[in-house]
Amino acid sequence: MQEESKFLCAICKKPTLMCCSACKNVFYCSEAHQIQHWESHMHECAYSEPPSTDSSHLTPNETFDIRPEIDSAPENSLIADEEIYKTKYKSRREITVLIASGKSAQAANKGRVHFNKVLTEYERNRFFDIYDLLADGVILAKAYLTSGELNQARQILLTLVQKMMSHAGSHEAGHSGSFRPDESKGEKGTLAYEELKAKCSAYSTLGTLFSTCGDNLNGEKMYVQYCKLIILHLGPASLEASNCYFMMGLFYQEQKLLEKSIAAFKKSEDIRIEVFGENHESISDCEYNLGLLFKRKENWYKANVCLQKALNIRIRHSSEGSLPVAQVYEALGSLYMHTKDFKVAYEKLTACYNIRKNLLKHCPNHEDLSRITTLLSSLSNKIEEETKKDQQRRAELSMFNPMFSPENSPQQLHFLHLQNDEEVKNPASSIRTSAKFQDKTEDSFQWLGETPEKK
Repeated sequence: MQEESKFLCAICKKPTLMCCSACKNVFYCSEAHQIQHWESHMHECAYSEPPSTDSSHLTPNETFDIRPEIDSAPENSLIADEEIYKTKYKSRREITVLIASGKSAQAANKGRVHFNKVLTEYERNRFFDIYDLLADGVILAKAYLTSGELNQARQILLTLVQKMMSHAGSHEAGHSGSFRPDESKGEKGTLAYEELKAKCSAYSTLGTLFSTCGDNLNGEKMYVQYCKLIILHLGPASLEASNCYFMMGLFYQEQKLLEKSIAAFKKSEDIRIEVFGENHESISDCEYNLGLLFKRKENWYKANVCLQKALNIRIRHSSEGSLPVAQVYEALGSLYMHTKDFKVAYEKLTACYNIRKNLLKHCPNHEDLSRITTLLSSLSNKIEEETKKDQQRRAELSMFNPMFSPENSPQQLHFLHLQNDEEVKNPASSIRTSAKFQDKTEDSFQWLGETPEKK
């Protein structure tokens, strides 16, 4: 234990492997702390050196510049693999640049060599920071993914998960602690928010990469561990827990696990309702996604209820011409298209198009406008076809029943019904109409050269 306490910074007591390049007995976590401690260490460090021919010329008032140089020999600065510490940021930058440049194969080769060195040092050095290992492993996994080597990327991710789970037992945990929620209960109340956020970020990143590899099972496990950590340290009724459930809902929705996705969104919504009330803007996000899920399950009624609720909340909290409102109108239009109610679908999509057109007035060829335009054109054709079919059906029925003739169409019958109501309410108007009709009848008989009989 005394030997382990030796590798602590002389100023802040943080575990470190960087030491004084002269005596190699005092350790520092940074160059600033080494300079700060030099005033008290310089005499002790000088006596630890073997006498030399130049030592008689030194006075106690003189100082030594023993700060480790970047290009110094490895034995002069670190009792470890100094190359890893010196070049880790440079190597990560070079690999990232290669990935961004499309040189995925070169990035994978360079990343593999660097990661093997880092992994060897991690296994040898119990003070090695787990987050350095995770950072280099994630970069290598991304290089494999962009080069199409999905299985290689998955193997790297599995290695990282195994090291994370065993880190607290094999290394000095320092600020990272245990990554297992069931083993980190002792940290509850003492774990800083930034440390918790770093752990959750690691799980979230690994979950995303596992899903990209096609390993949805391990991806789900990473997200579940993420949620457990949040619930353990911040509580099951916290807004952070609600956000976790919402994230899980999106994950399950992407994986087409509809029942799990619905359950996750409902849990997220219940917490938000408890905190904010039923008409908060964040509730509309849950209702919107629930509406999409019920639509995919072909539960048209529930889908319509959820989308209408999301629409009302978004109109209340934003303007009716906002993008979130347009999204709901588009979802409703798609819903009514599936239920064959083309006229209502056309109405909703027209509202969506008008909003998007107003927002994208400087980009008339935007893909969203093109998509909605195509849907409106298709709906217009379907409405026209339905109208023609209805007219044809009425014409066929009129051959057997005069009630279905064009003269007795619903519009004509409605006009006659209104006319009868007017005659009942105003008999004088009815008499004047009859007189006009009689005059017109006499004129027509006179044109035929006949005179009608008058009663």
